[in-house]
Amino acid sequence: AGAITIPQPPTAQQLATAFAAAYPSSTASTTAPTTTTTSSTTTQGFSFNFNHNALPSDVATRYQNKNKKGLILGSTVRTPYANTFLYHLEGSDKIILSDGTLFIIQTPNEKELMKAQIACDDDTHAGVRAWYTNFVQACHDYGFYAHPLWCFRPDHGGDRGFSIGNDATDDLPLRMDIAISKMANPIFRLLSKKDMFPKNSRLHSIVRSCDGDGYKAIKSILFKSHPAFYDQPATLITTYPRQRDLTILEYYKLFLDFEQLRAYIADISVTLDDPAELDIFIKNAKYSSYLNRVTRDERRIRSLAYKYRGSQLIETLDKYLLAPDSPAL
Repeated sequence: AGAITIPQPPTAQQLATAFAAAYPSSTASTTAPTTTTTSSTTTQGFSFNFNHNALPSDVATRYQNKNKKGLILGSTVRTPYANTFLYHLEGSDKIILSDGTLFIIQTPNEKELMKAQIACDDDTHAGVRAWYTNFVQACHDYGFYAHPLWCFRPDHGGDRGFSIGNDATDDLPLRMDIAISKMANPIFRLLSKKDMFPKNSRLHSIVRSCDGDGYKAIKSILFKSHPAFYDQPATLITTYPRQRDLTILEYYKLFLDFEQLRAYIADISVTLDDPAELDIFIKNAKYSSYLNRVTRDERRIRSLAYKYRGSQLIETLDKYLLAPDSPAL
């Protein structure tokens, strides 16, 4: 492999130019974002090349885990980086948050954000958590900050659930204070769209009660669905989910949500790649006896393990459920 070229740090003038460009007096922009060639994150305007291989080792570990959609442990987001802060500044326009999320400072584009297809069609607790993950990504893509789901911490951050400052417990650096204040109302308008939540959902009235503050609205939406705000979070993970009337894909997503809840609450980093965990997943499926019978021997063969990993698991089980002898037919 060739040698890694580490970009030169920005000058003071470049820093000033970056922040002036990213946060003008108006937060709206008519320019659609363009995608950089150095990161999977959508950005627009000013940006330095991002070489994630040059990140400090502890930062790189969290960044890579986030990118590969690994489980996020509660202890991780509560633990400062080696720099003693819960975030890492990379250059003048990049912040890596406590869970490894990369936020790129760019000119906020409200016009395009309002067009994003990010409505919540399931207001169950698991549904809200899944929706909010997509909501955060859309906001970040268009230059608006939204606090990542698993970065929220118990008894922290007041009405918004996160803090800004120069203390070790703060989630964002003080330089973000003015920008966050400007972003709060556009995010509120986004959440207030009539089709953002199901027609008769309680979430519409929750948003209306938040006085134009989108960040307050986000915490209020998540309040009953996030273990950081739950009095006895361990009681949320006492039993594994069951398929019941869900499709196999819906059940799979619910199971993954349970595993992430457990990782945040109890620091258990076990996934469906673990054979014992997969046994439980199949046992709690709707046609468990049949699925166990047709997959049990195959799951023990190392060369066929790929059929039961990641999203390939659903394809494999669907194939068996569509077989002529399947009780699902």
